[in-house]
Amino acid sequence: MGLQYKKIHACPNDYILYRKEFEALHKCPRCGLSRYKVKDGGCSSDEDVDMDNINFDGMLCHPVDSLQWKKIDSLFPNFGSEARNLRLKLALDGMNPFGNLSTNHNSWSVLLSIYNLPPWLCMKRKYVILCMMIAGKGHHACSISEQQTSYLQLKHGKKIVYTRHQKFLRPNHPYRRLKKVFNGCQEHEFAPTLLTSEKVNDQVKDINIIFGKIQKKSTEKKLWKKRSIFFDLPYWCHLDVRHYTNVMHVEKNVCDSVIGILLNIN
Repeated sequence: MGLQYKKIHACPNDYILYRKEFEALHKCPRCGLSRYKVKDGGCSSDEDVDMDNINFDGMLCHPVDSLQWKKIDSLFPNFGSEARNLRLKLALDGMNPFGNLSTNHNSWSVLLSIYNLPPWLCMKRKYVILCMMIAGKGHHACSISEQQTSYLQLKHGKKIVYTRHQKFLRPNHPYRRLKKVFNGCQEHEFAPTLLTSEKVNDQVKDINIIFGKIQKKSTEKKLWKKRSIFFDLPYWCHLDVRHYTNVMHVEKNVCDSVIGILLNIN
């Protein structure tokens, strides 16, 4: 939000704050501990990182605590045993570069961050790299429903919205019978099975894509237009979660739907 703040060093034993008469000191006058973190015999700043010193306290507070992290370590022990190997997160999100919500043009920023860093550093701006900007929209964006994804493109805003979420509810759920608050139809279908990485790779492994604007566009509509380069990575098919939904959009869409149902908003 652009609010200003000032960082103040503190004694590790909470005896003093390094401000006012203590601002110029380099160690605590009561316990004698250094004001700075010590690493390899030298002084370092408050953002120095010891990437080998990870605290396993049984709490899920960082991706290193997750089952996926441990699975990769067990499948690829040579990679997991080397602490200097980087674990990267690739994230993308849609944005409107012109700040005009009525335009149908949007861009997608691709951000790269390092998970080897502790939680308070890995999401800081200076450690996040904007590595690519792309443009794109999709009708079959659900990684589970695939071609069965139910979508609707708005007439004026051209935004794509996804419908028929009731099929993920239990068969006797009362929301399946509601019409007005959803898309005007009762839902009798069941949730599709999860699309695994192996199944996706089987569908795209034979796709031959030729880049360039001079090639003729095929009239045949295909769900997959190209094979992701990530499938060249040996561990990509072993990932339980290759992609996840943006929390902000989920919260907004779920909140809008729930409030709309409660207040009987069309």
